[in-house]
Amino acid sequence: MCLLYHVLAVLFVSLKLDLPQSYPPFNGKVSKCFTVRKVWGYGWHQLLRRPFEVSGNAIARLLCLKKGSLVSRYFRLYWSFFASTCLHLVGSLNLPYSDGGWNTIVFFMVQPLAITLEDAMIAMGRGIGFRNSALTHAIGFLWTFLWFSWSLRYGADTQFLSEYHLVDNVLVVFSPTTWWFGEV
Repeated sequence: MCLLYHVLAVLFVSLKLDLPQSYPPFNGKVSKCFTVRKVWGYGWHQLLRRPFEVSGNAIARLLCLKKGSLVSRYFRLYWSFFASTCLHLVGSLNLPYSDGGWNTIVFFMVQPLAITLEDAMIAMGRGIGFRNSALTHAIGFLWTFLWFSWSLRYGADTQFLSEYHLVDNVLVVFSPTTWWFGEV
């Protein structure tokens, strides 16, 4: 995905169809990813962020959620992960071997729960006098590492098991590539 992004960026800028500033770095700096929110909002690719933000804002307006309110903020957060879950679920269900998408649903839908918990902990910490420091960043990195160590088993298991053919319940009964090239 990253390679394709850069190839298209070079192509479109070279052909003067787009400007270089239209292609920011694909991923953010790891050194800034000391919360789960920062991993998803800054560190991970942002290719889907805009469509999810636009649709989340539109639905929030339809629901008459006050712009800038806590309810609106968290509605949009959960909406983005729900939309991402649906998109990734389609991909999971199209793997040659799949768990029916359960791991994809769990992985993406626990992320906003972690961010909500994280926001509450940060607010409590600030309330008792903690400020951004090397110590709070170290605690944040530890929390983020532990969180993804736990949650990535849901995000990666389906892909790992599919790649190594360790799942028996085949959901896609016909694959044109398998028919053409044979079993890998």
